Amino acid sequence: MFFGMHVLEHLPLLDFRAYKVGSNIAEGMKTPEGAPEATFEYRWKFNIDGKEEVITTEGGYPQVDGEFISYEVLQTAEGYEPPVHDFTIERGGENYTTEFLEKENLVVIVAYNLTSTEREGYYNIRTTAEDAIRKGYNVIGLSSSSQEVTDEFVQAFKLPFNFYFTDETVLKTIVRANPGIVSLHKGTILQKLHYNDAQDLRLQTLENSKPNLDFTLKHELDSIAILDQKYRRMMYLQDGEEKNAEAKKLGVAPEEFQNFIWKQQELLDSINLERIEYTIKTKGYPGKSIVGEPTNTAAWYVIQHNPDKIPTYIDTIKKAGKDGELPYRLVAMMEDRLLMSNGEPQIYGTQGATYPNMADFIWPIADPQDVNERRAAAGFPQTIEQYGKDLFGQEFEYKEITIDEALAAKQQMLEGKAAPID
Repeated sequence: MFFGMHVLEHLPLLDFRAYKVGSNIAEGMKTPEGAPEATFEYRWKFNIDGKEEVITTEGGYPQVDGEFISYEVLQTAEGYEPPVHDFTIERGGENYTTEFLEKENLVVIVAYNLTSTEREGYYNIRTTAEDAIRKGYNVIGLSSSSQEVTDEFVQAFKLPFNFYFTDETVLKTIVRANPGIVSLHKGTILQKLHYNDAQDLRLQTLENSKPNLDFTLKHELDSIAILDQKYRRMMYLQDGEEKNAEAKKLGVAPEEFQNFIWKQQELLDSINLERIEYTIKTKGYPGKSIVGEPTNTAAWYVIQHNPDKIPTYIDTIKKAGKDGELPYRLVAMMEDRLLMSNGEPQIYGTQGATYPNMADFIWPIADPQDVNERRAAAGFPQTIEQYGKDLFGQEFEYKEITIDEALAAKQQMLEGKAAPID
């Protein structure tokens, strides 16, 4: 009885599976060169001169003077099967398997099904995950539950990581606990623990450690980031079934849908702004060293979506970018947006203009001959020509226009007299 309870409350003492400590998941997925392949026997049934006969081949269609009736395939020998199969890491339709199996210093929280998971275990899990992140480790979760379910679970338990999808049977094979903890280094399993033994996870303090991370603030900002995008995705829905379905969910008529979601998002933006302004006033910009990535972008998005506040906080944003607390490309985007709103040429070419009844264009750029060098230095992977196509479509060709032409076009739009620019 004691031994049975020990195994249930911890992990089995011996592990013979493909995911045992010391095994490399990526290597376990490979088939060695020269490994035996499965062989098959094909049995073809024909009507030959009024009699049914079976012709056996190893795959090719037999040359028989008769009427084909049917065939069956029998496996005569099994081929080599890698010990690790059906292992994938996915989220939002993207496959992250290779990326995470190549990472150094990775801690994985395995919860094969969040419906049946041991919820009392998440105090230990959260504490362990926070400690790992402070010490410089990457932390992710793996579950077979849907992204909607896992995202809600993360919010409810204030977990400092996101879950990715992996097949439930595979996760049960990796670790029996639900939840359990696995530490890896470039795909090699170093430790496996039951949530009851989370305190036994051995982690070094790495060079990229973040000892000052504020997880209370991080959770608040993650919540703000969700609210910041709550209705924005719906703003771009075209008329049709999806838009009507969203309108029905919200309890509004389709013709009132657009106005409704704009008002709802504006209300959320104003509430989010109050919380961000208080944070900046009391703690400064909540950057990478305080809340980690990508949470360090939450305050930027809120300010960007409240353009009247950009002049107030642009210097704070610039300093955060200079100090490495915020990706500098975001600083560049906000600076360009402010310049465009002031009727001045932008610096990095991040802002485009779409006015009714006229051609789309990139807002004028100061010293446009050097813009691609400035974009690269700020962290943009595309040239202005490539960016324009991504922004407006593959038919778009970037053309330089003067600030006077752009301001005239804007004025025409405001007056309802917009005309195409040559």
